Amino acid sequence: MARKGKNSISKVVAVAIVALMVFLVGFLQDKDAIPENVNPVSNGEIFLHIIDVGQGSSTLIQKGNEGILIDAGEADYAQTVIDYINSCGITNLSYVVASHPHSDHIGGLPKVLDAFKVGEVLMPEIAEENLPTTKVYERFLDAIVNNDISASYCEVGDVYSLDGISMEILGPVKQIDDLNNMSAICKVTYGEIDTIILGDAEVKEIKSVYSNGGDFESEILVMGHHGSRTSIHDEFLKAVNPEVALISCGKDNSYGHPHKETISYLETNGIDYLRTDEVGSIVYRLDIYGYERTEK
Repeated sequence: MARKGKNSISKVVAVAIVALMVFLVGFLQDKDAIPENVNPVSNGEIFLHIIDVGQGSSTLIQKGNEGILIDAGEADYAQTVIDYINSCGITNLSYVVASHPHSDHIGGLPKVLDAFKVGEVLMPEIAEENLPTTKVYERFLDAIVNNDISASYCEVGDVYSLDGISMEILGPVKQIDDLNNMSAICKVTYGEIDTIILGDAEVKEIKSVYSNGGDFESEILVMGHHGSRTSIHDEFLKAVNPEVALISCGKDNSYGHPHKETISYLETNGIDYLRTDEVGSIVYRLDIYGYERTEK
């Protein structure tokens, strides 16, 4: 009898433990059930860096000692980007995205490709008649070949993964004879937190992306074309519904970026924003449930 009673108690305990585990899993998966004073990092954390490269663009997503780099500013900023990546403790760039072949985005990439172990270079496919013949673009292609790096065209719907990070390509949807509007538009997702990075996309491309459909809602938006008025597409921005907008631009730049119309739009719609020309490099720490501005 004693043996039977002991087994019965063990079964009850086992059932109770299983029930508790099921409850905890459901509880943790419901972000609304997380108390405000708890900062869960059970799935680790990543860092979003908007590197200050003057009147250019360079975005770094970091998970431990690995990263995804999107652009690297002008050639003069190559060492700035290299030093910044090194200071983060990153030794491997799983993906390097060349958003489009303008010098203020890819100029620094050749030296970056020389400096780090790179898994794959990604870029949009551009129609042959629109391919640039600039030395900057040629140096970029040479660096891929010289370092024996795998390179691929990224297309709408492609998804690339890095240790819990998902990067989906939203654009360009179609060929346009304007390189700004051939920018790779990336949506980076980590847990519940989404970030859209627009490159130099303007209304023409953004409208195509919006018309193509999809889930655009994101907490963080890296504004298109350094905060230019030409990148404001109201329907798309309302679909994104960002909580914060980040703008990469140079101090007192000759283009007037970010344009006053952009700042007015953000302020009118209650969207917080930060500018590299005012605060330098911008860093956000993201876990699977939230984000906060921090230091690297």
